Formats: sequence, structure tokens, C-alpha cells
Amino acid sequence: MQRTTRRAAADTKRQSDADTFSRNSNAAGQASPTNYQRGPSEAARLDMYFVRSRLRLRPPTRGRTARWVCRRGPSGGASARVCTNTHGAASRLVALDSHLDAGDSGPSSAWRASAVTERNWLLDISTASPTFAPFAAKRRRRAALAPPPTLANVVLPLRQWDGYVGPWEDHFGKGRKQAYPLVGVEPKPSCAEVEVVKLLRRCCQHAFWVSCFNAEKLPDHWRPYALALYELPRWLREIDDDIRTRIASATGGIPDAAGWDDDSPTASARFLECKAIGESVRESQQDWVTDAIANHFSISQFAVALRPY
Repeated sequence: MQRTTRRAAADTKRQSDADTFSRNSNAAGQASPTNYQRGPSEAARLDMYFVRSRLRLRPPTRGRTARWVCRRGPSGGASARVCTNTHGAASRLVALDSHLDAGDSGPSSAWRASAVTERNWLLDISTASPTFAPFAAKRRRRAALAPPPTLANVVLPLRQWDGYVGPWEDHFGKGRKQAYPLVGVEPKPSCAEVEVVKLLRRCCQHAFWVSCFNAEKLPDHWRPYALALYELPRWLREIDDDIRTRIASATGGIPDAAGWDDDSPTASARFLECKAIGESVRESQQDWVTDAIANHFSISQFAVALRPY
């Protein structure tokens, strides 16, 4: 009985949506429902995530019939138009312009809006749907210069190393944080940073682990995947020097892995910070990424790779 009542209420709500959609479309003289606007409270619940090679939207409610849902940007034009399927599952993105309003679409809207114009490079890192979380340090000694960015987080299917660990020199202090290779069979043992670099090389011509501290002490089997700060290409060194004129950290903070192409290194750059699930962000990391997004890169060029153990 309760299920029948809920079903009837849902049908009534869908009919009301359809009537509103029709009135707005007719008022604008358009055949397509590009004037239907969801309320901010519902729009804020939309959760965009990546599925295979397409951007998709998860609707906040389930419906039994296909219907169009459109949202408007601050300029008044339609920002996004999506169509929910008959099972209320993920909806295919049809159009999304650069006017996605952060106040209307939730905390991850800036990352999503920026990523729309770019190839979904995260698919080369993990096929799992990313989650979004503020890239913020839990403890700070200085006030942040700007609010923390909200970045995509993807979990890597890494298997923890259970073999012989050896002395510090063999693992650079990684110990039981080491992992079995995720791509290929070497090096063994590996670590999250090395595996992320190997994954980044799928979508970038160059990719390296940026080691800010004692890169020369890295184990020999990891060193081909890493660069010290002074070994970075000139364009990235200049950006790093510029960022450090505004943040307190003199060396640390740059994400663990960076990838780029020769033709347009800044536009093609991809940055991944490696963390364990639940591991906190450091103050220098938040400051570097926040300043980089504000002055040099788009927010969708950054993400966090999570180690599951």
C-alpha cells in the first residue's frame, strides 16, 4: 500500500515537472526544453561523475519516464541539459557551457566545468568514478590565502607489498606502504608514486614523480621514474619559483606526480597527489595547489590518487 502511494506521488511530481517544462518552452518559443530550471536546493544535489569516456550526471531523484532537465547559468542561458533514463540511472551530458554557477551546482562544480572542455584524463588513472573533496590541511600555522580547491579523488587498486622490506635505503622509508606493480611487472616492489607515474604516461608524453627531498637517495629501481626539483623542465621550474613568492614553503608542496606534453606543457599538464585513504593534506600542499590553480592552471588539471591501505 505504501509503495503504491509513493508511486502515485512520484507520477504526480513528474507530471508537474512536465507541465512546467512545457510552459517555459512555449514562452520562449523553443521546441527544446532549454528553459526548464531546477531550484538551487535540487541542483546542489547533482553529482557529476565520469563513466567511461563520457561525462554523466546522477539525478537527485529516480523517475520511470525519460525527461529533460536543464539548468541555467548566471548569464541566463542554459548551462546544462541532461536526460534521465527510464530507470533514473546516470544521465548523459548533452551540453555544458563555461557558466556553471558554483553556488547552484555544488562544491565540485569548478572542477567539473573545467573538465568538460578537456579529455577525461582520469580514465587513464582509474576506471572507478571519482569522488570530490576539499584539498585542505586539517592543521595550519598560517591563515590560508584562499579557500581550498575541491579536487577529484580516485582510488587506485594497489595491492600492498607483503614481501621482504629491507633497510631504509631499499624503500626510501616507504616500508609496508610499498605495493606490487599495477602496470607491468617492474619495479618490484613498487610504490604509489611510481605506479601513478606509469599511469600518467598513458596520457602524457612525459611523467615523473617530483621528489622534493633527497631524490638522489631514491632506490635505483625507482630513480628512472623520479625528478628532483632542480631537474624539472624549465617551464615548470619557473612556475614553481613564481608560486613560492606567494607561499611560505621553500621546497615542499608540489604534487607527487606531474605529466605533460611537449607541444603545450602548461595546458597539457596533469598533477596527482598520492595519499592513503584518510591521510591528511599538508599546509604546504594546499598552498601550492591553491596558488597554482589561481595563477597558472585549471582546477581539472589536478586530482588526488588514493592508496587503499
